Amino acid sequence: MADIVKVKKAFNLFSSNLGKELQIATLESLTGWKKSTINTYFNKKWKGQILTRERPGVFKVVMDAKMNFDNFFDLHTQVDKGVR
Repeated sequence: MADIVKVKKAFNLFSSNLGKELQIATLESLTGWKKSTINTYFNKKWKGQILTRERPGVFKVVMDAKMNFDNFFDLHTQVDKGVR
């Protein structure tokens, strides 16, 4: 299961940077995730819904301003919400 503390840090970073560009290094240092983990989340969970890739190492936050943490966290868990 996703580390809720790291997911919360990512959500807060994205929420406070809606419409702005973010360096992958910023996300790495804030969450403690490795670059490979961030790229996996981007490709499997965030692409188009949370972030877009602007250029290598740089993402743009496109997350809906109405998204709350519970919805964001649901993207990260592999366990069906009804089972949790």
